[in-house]
Amino acid sequence: MPQASQILPCLYISDLWTATHSNTLISLGITHRMSIQLAPLAPLPKNIGLKTKCIPLQDKCEARLWMYMDAAIDWISAALAEGGTILVHCNWGKSRSVAFVVAFLMRTYGMTLNQALAYVQEKRPIAKPNEGFMQHLRLYEKGMKTVRKA
Repeated sequence: MPQASQILPCLYISDLWTATHSNTLISLGITHRMSIQLAPLAPLPKNIGLKTKCIPLQDKCEARLWMYMDAAIDWISAALAEGGTILVHCNWGKSRSVAFVVAFLMRTYGMTLNQALAYVQEKRPIAKPNEGFMQHLRLYEKGMKTVRKA
């Protein structure tokens, strides 16, 4: 059964199965899909016409989330600016996808890490970035505070 969680009116987090379930993507009005995983996804029917961004990242504490963070946030922001509806997914919709959406909320809405994570967990209770990703998000938050002070 598809498991997409609506985080904002046009932003969802899901697992891999939901992200490849064309009927669900159509029913949610998804126009953009961010896939955060190493393996390429099976192609969807051409009539869906999704814009897709793939981020090759494993769900491991040592994975370099920070290398992709700004580009991912920029892509989500651009998709929203053009009126898109975005689905961000990883295998379970629990760690990688959540980490990127939390970073997006922090930068876009000025939320703290704790506020953004609590907000996402309220919408998607299984949300729990791994400890390595949490460390990257703490550093990202610290960097954002430094930039705001300058």
